[in-house]
Amino acid sequence: MEIKKITEGMTAPQVAQVIDDNFKGLNEEKANKVETNAKLYELESKTLSIETRMPEYSLDNGYINTSGGIGSSSSANWKHSNPIHLSIGESIVVYCKATAAIAVVSISNEDGSLITPKLFGKDGDNYLYYSFVANQDSFVVVSFQTDSKSADYQILININQDNAVILESLSNLGSIMGGDLPSSITDLNDIPIGTSYLLTSKREDLANAPYYPFSGAIHTLSVNKDNLTGSIQMVSKEPGELWIRTRWASWSNWFRVASSESLSNLGGIMGGDLPSNIINLDDIPIGTSYLLTSKREASDLANAPYYPFSGGIHTLSVSKDNSAGSIQIVAKESGELWIRTRWASWSNWFRLSSIDNLKISQGGNILPMYNNIVFIGDSLTWCQVYTDTANKISRRAKVTYPEILCKLSGLDCDVNKFVAADGSKRDNESGIIPDGYTWNNECNVFASKGYSSSKWWEIYNSRLFERSNALYIVYLGTNGGLTDTIDEDCQGDDLESYTNTNTGCYGKILKKINDVGSKAILVKIYDSSSQEMTDTTNSVIDKFGTRYNMPVVENSELTEFCYRCTPDKTQTGGIHYNDLGYSKFASNLIDAISNMSASMLLRLI
Repeated sequence: MEIKKITEGMTAPQVAQVIDDNFKGLNEEKANKVETNAKLYELESKTLSIETRMPEYSLDNGYINTSGGIGSSSSANWKHSNPIHLSIGESIVVYCKATAAIAVVSISNEDGSLITPKLFGKDGDNYLYYSFVANQDSFVVVSFQTDSKSADYQILININQDNAVILESLSNLGSIMGGDLPSSITDLNDIPIGTSYLLTSKREDLANAPYYPFSGAIHTLSVNKDNLTGSIQMVSKEPGELWIRTRWASWSNWFRVASSESLSNLGGIMGGDLPSNIINLDDIPIGTSYLLTSKREASDLANAPYYPFSGGIHTLSVSKDNSAGSIQIVAKESGELWIRTRWASWSNWFRLSSIDNLKISQGGNILPMYNNIVFIGDSLTWCQVYTDTANKISRRAKVTYPEILCKLSGLDCDVNKFVAADGSKRDNESGIIPDGYTWNNECNVFASKGYSSSKWWEIYNSRLFERSNALYIVYLGTNGGLTDTIDEDCQGDDLESYTNTNTGCYGKILKKINDVGSKAILVKIYDSSSQEMTDTTNSVIDKFGTRYNMPVVENSELTEFCYRCTPDKTQTGGIHYNDLGYSKFASNLIDAISNMSASMLLRLI
């Protein structure tokens, strides 16, 4: 500072003031530097604060295996720790040797009695780093090989609580939560994007699950970390049942995909366009999601389900380091959904839906085009409601789904009444039309609890006769199922030659409906004695629809507790709905019928 130059021409008091002001400025600058350095030091300490913990070891000569059990070896070179508590945001780093048979880091409960492996060893000959970040308060157990380098397998725990904020900001990378779904989450709609949970305890208090009691693995992914639009949720139910739903404006109904495999873990969500250096869909990293907007041909992207290729692609596996048990799902902009699996190698792509099967309309109700609707079915059409499942106490719905469907379609819902010439009505008790009466044809229900297709034909076949502009809704197969034997059981055009099996009698019903000049809609089932039977029955219903030119509608099960619970809200009614559920089913069935594909709607003409 050139004081002489600054103070030239000033009086003595003025000079003194300048000197005083400058020294104050220097002091303030110095103080600011001190404060800044302190803040930098504080930030550095928070960011780099590492604590070395040497946990207590439960067992020499014992390691955590890939199943979460304790393995042993004749050589005394294995260890596993007691449970180590990690708060949200803390991370643990283990530098050690470990073979693929060792779970280096596992989630556990507080006493270590329940262990779920998360990170597995990669190399038994060399030291590697293994790291794990706690997205919630957790206990972890570590396991590894030991030798004379005891310092090398110390455990480093990052005690920076600010990592919780960092983790929140990195949600687009998709956190692997693992473990049971937190009890604080009571609605699957509220599960964070990019997470995977393995729920081992069964829950009845969880809204919007695909089935009850709910347990299994659930994965939630999206192409946008901040927006649920374009989301997919998948649930893997033991022993391998796969459920899926999507979200654009709102969540769709759950769709059950038959599967012999199960999912249990999901990696990160990457988002954005597929990198140009990936030229084969076989090589996409596990646990990623991409939205490819630019179209790519076979010359620069191998093994796509179609060309030119664009759309959303999700790649999942039960293990982030092992491609066995992988699934790839592609969502095409037009609405097509493609899927393939990998064990030893990738399977061919399978199209779950096509343009031909897409909905052609939204909303509306086409059923008022009929003067009469006849309902054929079992307890689900009779509308059995359980009031005490444990003691098998039930009643009929106060208002049945056929009555509700007819109400919504503008038809007379006095079910199964006989009508006299003067308009008076009489209950149908025996099914025999009394003298002076005719059927009230607008809404007839022929259904009984426990009826199979063969039993229905035995009891009700006489109810299939010509009605004016009539539609039959056939909802059978839950009891006894159908077998893939149409050619053997339904030979020719003579009903007398059809067998009395469930499949043969289902064919008799449809053949007679055609013979009396009416239309029919076939409703798929959502449950039977086994998943295999359910899948076979629905496949056979599709074949019957093709053979008799009758449309087939999907039937997504209502799994929410509010539609299944007993009136006292303490139990569920098994496969049966409650009054609210049957009302919802009627509404959903109208939507499913009215929004069938063009090819299906043509079968009604």
